[in-house]
Amino acid sequence: MTVAAASADPTPEDIQHDMETTRAHLGAGVQALEDKAVGYAHDAAEAVEDAYQGTKDALHAARDAVQHAASDVASVGRHAVADVAAFAGQAVDIRHHVRQYPWPAVGTAVAIGFACGRLIGRR
Repeated sequence: MTVAAASADPTPEDIQHDMETTRAHLGAGVQALEDKAVGYAHDAAEAVEDAYQGTKDALHAARDAVQHAASDVASVGRHAVADVAAFAGQAVDIRHHVRQYPWPAVGTAVAIGFACGRLIGRR
């Protein structure tokens, strides 16, 4: 008994059809991956913006509290408290620190981005 294997070689049209199907499948996969990456980047940007705004609001509140405390002090100590308020304002001036120490600022931003990415990736 002879078993004849009837396996026909694929035609060029079959190969081309398979290539087009694979190309379309890969394109859809890349598009889905891009959409997911854009979503993650958008979520991370919103999280960083929210954190920045919260920090900025807290710093302004602290500065205002120090300034109000300074206005309650007698005129003799008023200058000393104003100096402390000015120093506190400079100590929390983020833009000044970024200009003065750009590389640690970049490293901090990368670390925050990495942490946000890890947190978002665990959803």
